[in-house]
Amino acid sequence: MSYIMNLGFFANFKGGDSVLLDGSPEEISHLANHIQEFVDSGIERSHINDFARVRESDNVKLYLSRDLIRNDSEFQWKCSDDDAKAIREKLMALASATSGHQYFDLFNSKAQLNVSVGEYGRAWWEKHS
Repeated sequence: MSYIMNLGFFANFKGGDSVLLDGSPEEISHLANHIQEFVDSGIERSHINDFARVRESDNVKLYLSRDLIRNDSEFQWKCSDDDAKAIREKLMALASATSGHQYFDLFNSKAQLNVSVGEYGRAWWEKHS
C-alpha cells in the first residue's frame, strides 16, 4: 500500500506559521512506524517528503532529525531517541481518532509542525494549492 500524506507551509495558520502534515489514520500510523524505524536505524535524518505530496505553491522539505543540521531551506522535526517515544504515542493516539491534530517542535524555526487527521480533505488541499 502506498502512503501519501499532504504537506505544506502556511504562514499565520491558526495563529502562527505552520508546517501542515495531513493524512488518513493509516498514513498517520505508517508515520509512527517510520519514526520507530528511524530511531532503530541510527541514521541522523530521514526525508518525510518521501511519502508526502507537497503543496504546489511550496517547496517544503521536512526531515526527521536527531540533531540540528544548519540548513535554512528546510524544516527539521526534532526527533532524538529521547523524543521518539512521546512522538509515537501522540501519533498513535491521532491514528485512532476520526479527526484531530498534534503539534510538534521544529528545530530552529518559528513555525510549528501540525500533524492532522480527518480535518483537511482533498477539496481543502486543492483549494489551498
